[in-house]
Amino acid sequence: MAKSIGLSVQAFDKWGIDPVAKVGRQVFFSVDDVIDFVVARAEKKNGGNNNLLGKSFEEAMAMTDMDYLQRAELLKVEKVALETQRMKLQNAVLEGRSIPAWAVTEVLSKILARTGEIFDSLALKIQRKHPNIDKRVVELVKNEVIKAQNEAAHLGDYTEEIIDNVIAEAEEKIR
Repeated sequence: MAKSIGLSVQAFDKWGIDPVAKVGRQVFFSVDDVIDFVVARAEKKNGGNNNLLGKSFEEAMAMTDMDYLQRAELLKVEKVALETQRMKLQNAVLEGRSIPAWAVTEVLSKILARTGEIFDSLALKIQRKHPNIDKRVVELVKNEVIKAQNEAAHLGDYTEEIIDNVIAEAEEKIR
């Protein structure tokens, strides 16, 4: 972390940034604390003048005259943007507008487990209600039910692929 912003670890200690943990001779600092300190120092140095607003992250990082304090400020802005994006996704899940793929797989597997019980007894029920039905027909129903159950058992293997296809189709409709 210190190397990425062009400082030494000793500078953190010198500036009075409190370490999060100490293990032997190693000292660990919070990224948030360091970035906040570096940004505050940059603002103090620049008199609150911010020339990075309105630029994309990549554009600002590519500027050749940017010093480490401006980079730290930019990293903080990017961190806030990522946190905002994470919160939007979390809210979409909580509001029921979105659901993670693993949750879809879990729900479908529970539904299939319940229907599996019905499928298991289907051939027997048909045979009991209609004793005159030919045994070959009952065997045919049994075989087809087993094929369906086997296919359902492998649902978890290709759920991700199905979800990716649905998303791709939705994106094509939007364009």
